[in-house]
Amino acid sequence: TPYFRYYQNPETKKEITNYSVELPLLLKFYPIKSDSFKLYLGYSIFNFRYYNFTYYTFENDKYTKSHFTAFENTFFESGIVVKNFEVYSKYYFNALSQYDSKNFSIGVKYNFKTNKKN
Repeated sequence: TPYFRYYQNPETKKEITNYSVELPLLLKFYPIKSDSFKLYLGYSIFNFRYYNFTYYTFENDKYTKSHFTAFENTFFESGIVVKNFEVYSKYYFNALSQYDSKNFSIGVKYNFKTNKKN
């Protein structure tokens, strides 16, 4: 899942751009499953993530940090699937640090189906 973040510090008016590319290993559990819809809960055991983070110090020195992680920024996910449409929410958190920021996102998906038989 490509994910792009943009921050601007209101005090210094400097732009800080952070981006990451994530490939999670997600376990899903379907507590409600019927012919018309499915409700699911999920947890990413691993979230293989590469990120680039740029920041400024108090002395206005600019630093860029790139990092690859697998255990940081895991997330819980919940969603509902109706036919080919899916609405989901994710709650990101850092499993290794209590000081990292937490994020919440909401998304919509459309799943294309093919007639290909295996």
